[in-house]
Parts: sequence; C-alpha cells; structure tokens
Amino acid sequence: MKKKLSKRQLDVMKVLWNHSSPMVASDIVSGSPALNINTVQSCLKVLLKEELIEVADIVYSGTVLSRSYRPLISRDEYFNTEYKDIIGTSSTSSLIAAFIKGEQNASELERLEQIIQKRKKRNRGNTLMEISFGPFLPCFCNYVSYNISLYYFYTVPGMYLRKILSGCF
Repeated sequence: MKKKLSKRQLDVMKVLWNHSSPMVASDIVSGSPALNINTVQSCLKVLLKEELIEVADIVYSGTVLSRSYRPLISRDEYFNTEYKDIIGTSSTSSLIAAFIKGEQNASELERLEQIIQKRKKRNRGNTLMEISFGPFLPCFCNYVSYNISLYYFYTVPGMYLRKILSGCF
C-alpha cells in the first residue's frame, strides 16, 4: 500500500470488506449513511488508482450498466500495515497487551490464545539445526512440525550421493 487512506476512503473500504460479493457505487452509499454518491465515486477512483480495489464486473444497477468493485487488500492486511506505521520500531507485544486489556469477550480471548499457540508451534517447527552423522558431512536441516526430512551427503571420490531420510519424531 502506497499511502494512508483518508477517512472516507476507509469508510468505502469498510463497506466493501463487510460484503462478500462485489458492490456497485450506489450499494456502497446505502451501506454507509455518512457517504454520498459523489464522495463514493471519488474514493473509488482513487482506490482503483492505488490498486486497493478492482472492477469485478459490469452489471446492471436498475436499468443502467455499472461497475461493481471488490477489495484487493483484506482488512487484516490493511490493519497490519497501519499498526506498523503507528508503532514504528516499538514492541508489538505492548500493542497486543493493550488490546488484550481492553477485550471483554472471553471467546475472543480464547481465539487469540489459539492463534498464539498455533504460531508458537509453527515457529518451533522452523528452527535450523546443524546435524553430523559420523562419516557423513555436516548438513543443515529445517525442521517442519513433527514430520521432518534429514538430508545428508556421503562423499565418495569424485561423486556425491544424496540420501533422504524421512520420519516422524
């Protein structure tokens, strides 16, 4: 994303994010009472230029042909870039801690905990380790979850043999 969205552009994006199907400008206006058709069309033009939305199709809106639009960036992607701009080089954990303190919904906190656990498992599964096997040359192995592949090379004068051991640990 090249630049920060204005309040009205963000309002248009929110309406598009809240609907699973592409929308025409008049539907976007009816989706947010704070917007009028001229503002929406102006915002759509800028969002198209910035490649944040695309023309999904040409459809009939009443008796007139209209463009329907869909977002190219998700709400999560937008939020991720925005919060990184806001916190800069500060710690992400302090921002997340502030969100957690303000959260009242227990099911949402459980969901956050599941996301953290899933991420920990994925990080734990992506450690790079050096392994040596006696006569074999040392190699690097990337562990992925519990199913890993060990790569080793055995040297024979003038040739290298590659063997792959797969297994669950």
